[in-house]
Amino acid sequence: PTACRRLPRNPLRRAVRPVRRKKAEMEREQRIKAAKETAMRKLLARDRSEWELGKLLERDGFDPEEREAALSYVKSFGYVNDRRYAENYVMSAGSRKSRAALRSFLQEKGVSREDAEAALRELPEDEGPLIRELLEKKAGAPHAMDDRERRRVFAYLGRRGFGAADIRREMKRYEREAPEGDTSFFGKQESY
Repeated sequence: PTACRRLPRNPLRRAVRPVRRKKAEMEREQRIKAAKETAMRKLLARDRSEWELGKLLERDGFDPEEREAALSYVKSFGYVNDRRYAENYVMSAGSRKSRAALRSFLQEKGVSREDAEAALRELPEDEGPLIRELLEKKAGAPHAMDDRERRRVFAYLGRRGFGAADIRREMKRYEREAPEGDTSFFGKQESY
């Protein structure tokens, strides 16, 4: 019987393993670089919260390690800052929405409660003047409103997050300022 001779090991086999590892590392580095570039592109469009940017990167197919590397990168340059994001949003939308609506939006975007509250401190506590301003903008002259129009304006203000009691209070104040003898604004019993 002839003995099975074992062939000598191919020395190239050992050399291929490190190349495979290096290739995998290079691919990983390229994916991280792509995640960083994607994060920067997303931030060029508009300011975003850290949570929102992470979700966008996840949707684009980056794994947690790649997302974390990209988020750390943009945070290191100050491109992502939840407090700044909250302050900018409150400054831009604060003239159209209630404090509750602003707080809710920031919470949906993953902004911490502390950052949201710090940004909301810049707004006045009394929302009456803001309701009044929106009411005047939407309703026009009080004497021109019928029941249907009143309900429409009430719903408009409600969708912006204002409480029903605050809206009623401001609508009644608005009615009191109607020209003398004009009681059509709250002349009939209303159902809000």
